[in-house]
This record gives sequence, C-alpha cells and structure tokens, in this order.
Amino acid sequence: MVLLIRVTRDAYVVNEATNNRPYDERVWSADTKDGDEPQLILSLIDRNGSMGFPGTLRVQVTYTLTRNNMLRIAYRAHSDKNTIVSLTNHAYFNMAGDASGSVLDQLLT
Repeated sequence: MVLLIRVTRDAYVVNEATNNRPYDERVWSADTKDGDEPQLILSLIDRNGSMGFPGTLRVQVTYTLTRNNMLRIAYRAHSDKNTIVSLTNHAYFNMAGDASGSVLDQLLT
C-alpha cells in the first residue's frame, strides 16, 4: 500500500493513494545530448491533484556521463502551487560486470 502525506502549515494528513500511478510506472519524455559529457534528459508533467498533491509539477532528471567516467544524476522540479517534492534514485549496479551473475549475490565491503 502506498501512503501519501500532505503537509500544511498547521498539520499533516496521511491518505491512502488514489489510482494515480507513481513516477516509476509512467512513461517519461526522453531527450539526449551528445558531446564530451553525454546526457540523457527525462521529463514528466504531473497534473494538478495527482496523488492528492496540489499544483502541476514539471519534473526533469538528467543523467550525465562525465569526462571522468562518473555518473551524475541531477533532479529539477517546478510546481505552480506550494507542494512537497522529494525525488531520489534506487538504481542497482552490478560492480563485477554484466557476465558475473546477479547483483543480488554481491556484497560491498
């Protein structure tokens, strides 16, 4: 079960989620930028009232492969009303390489 917490200046209310789909289950718009630091830019527009939150929210996540072969993830969000936003990433990486088997069998020490 997914819970939503709506915070106001005076109090917060916890509500059971509506039929709206969470971001990881939606189709995002995608764009790319080539160059020394290639990027994948994902965008999503979340309409006013979605999952009980006020405001139309424009979300953008940019994945950049830096010149030093580091992955940088940058989040941007803008709403036309006061609302709460907390974006994160829960990716799993197989540090031993593609042919090494499941990432679930690895232990980082």
